[in-house]
Amino acid sequence: MKKKLILRVFTLLMACVLSFGLLACLSGCNKVTGKPFVVDGVTYELSHWATANDEWIALHILDCGGQTEITLPTMYEDTVIESFGGFHSNNENATTEGLDKVKTLVVPEGYKVLRSGACNKMINLESLILPQSLEKIESNSISGPQRLRTLTLPSNLKEIDYEAFANKKGVSIVEICNLSSLELHYSNMYVYSVEGASGIFKYNDFVFAYDGNKTVYLLEYLGGADKVILPVPEAGLPDVKISYKIADYAFAHRDDIKEIVIDEAYTGIGASAFADCPALKTITYQGDWEDMYTGAYWCDDKDAITIVDSKS
Repeated sequence: MKKKLILRVFTLLMACVLSFGLLACLSGCNKVTGKPFVVDGVTYELSHWATANDEWIALHILDCGGQTEITLPTMYEDTVIESFGGFHSNNENATTEGLDKVKTLVVPEGYKVLRSGACNKMINLESLILPQSLEKIESNSISGPQRLRTLTLPSNLKEIDYEAFANKKGVSIVEICNLSSLELHYSNMYVYSVEGASGIFKYNDFVFAYDGNKTVYLLEYLGGADKVILPVPEAGLPDVKISYKIADYAFAHRDDIKEIVIDEAYTGIGASAFADCPALKTITYQGDWEDMYTGAYWCDDKDAITIVDSKS
C-alpha cells in the first residue's frame, strides 16, 4: 500500500514537472547555448529559443568593444548562425554600452531572420547592409536607429512584421525587389503599408505605390521643403479613374513641414499619416474636407492644425 502511494506521488510529481516544462516551451523558452565569445573585438552570445511552432538559435551582442563598424559572424564552433537579435538571456556580462557608437552593421549572407530588437540600441546607425539570404524582418527590429536614411531590401525577403521600423524618422526604402511575393503587414511604418501593392515608383520628391486596383498611395516625401504640395502623377497608370490616398505614416515624424497642400484628387488620409509633425500648422485641401476620409490618429492634435478647403 505504501509503495503504491509513493509511486502515485512520484508519478504526479513527474507529470507536474513535464507539464511545467512543456508550458515553458510553448510560451517561448530560452537557454544560453554557449559561453560568450569574441570576434574582432565584439563579444557575442548565442541563445536557443523554442515555441510551439518554431525553434531557432539567435545571435546577440553583449559588448561591442568600442567598434563603430560590425560584421556579424556566420559560425560559432559547429553552429551555423541564421538569425540576429531578439531578447538575450540577461547574461550578467551583457551591456549596451557602446552600441550607440555603432555606425555600420553588416549582416552577412546566410542570415535569414532579423529578430525583434536587433538594432534598437544602435541609435546612431547610419548604414545597415542586409544579405540576399534574408527572408524575414520581425517587428521593432530596426526601431532604434534615428540616422538611418536609406535601406535596400533583399530580393529574397518574404515577410516584414508589423511596425518593423517603428519610431523611425525618414527612412527611404530605395529598392524593393520581389514585391509581389512580399508579405507586408498593414500599418507597417516605412516599409509600405499597402497590401498587395504591385508597383512602387518615384515622382519628383515623392514615392508612390499603385495597388493594381485603381488606387495610388502616396508613401513618402523625400524632399525638405517646409511647404509641400502633393502632386497627382498620371503617366504610366491605366487610363481609368484613379483614386489617390495618403498612406499610413507617410509624413510621420517630420519636424520640418509647416504646410501641406492636397489636391482634390486625394480622397483619404491614412492612420498616423501626420503623426508627430510638430511644425505642421496648415493643411489646404482643394476639395471639400468633409469628403476626405481620415484614418485613426491621422495627426496628433486636429485642433492645432488649420484646415482650409474649397468651402473656406
